[in-house]
Amino acid sequence: MIAGTPLQSFEVLPATNGPNTWVPIADDCERLNISGCSLKRGLLPFNNSPSPGFQSNYSTTWELIGLYQLGQDGFLGYTSNGASDYDTVGLVSNNTSQMLQIDHQVVTAYANPSFWLGQIGLGKRGLYFRQNARPESFLTNLETPK
Repeated sequence: MIAGTPLQSFEVLPATNGPNTWVPIADDCERLNISGCSLKRGLLPFNNSPSPGFQSNYSTTWELIGLYQLGQDGFLGYTSNGASDYDTVGLVSNNTSQMLQIDHQVVTAYANPSFWLGQIGLGKRGLYFRQNARPESFLTNLETPK
């Protein structure tokens, strides 16, 4: 999966119950001091260096929505907040010859080792942040591009 502009690459899990995309940020790997943490979290190299996590400050298409609760797995006792934004999200083949990307998608950047890998949201329900921020899911936008 890719996110941001320029593109940052992640290995993520599909989330059929969640409508938005989650990507880990640098805080956990720095704090936990785990050898090879980046690759273990699915963070692929960015700018020819190991990635510490999603770097919103490098993305020219990052548009902050706000800080919100992740909203999944609360029934299991896992809760956390993340910085939700609009950004470019896409899927890419292993050899990067084929890419599908959609602009202005919800991306939530989080720092919590309870959610080790990121996710690509494949749920169809829309998101609700506030009255004027009700974006469609990535999957819905794949079906009906703007």
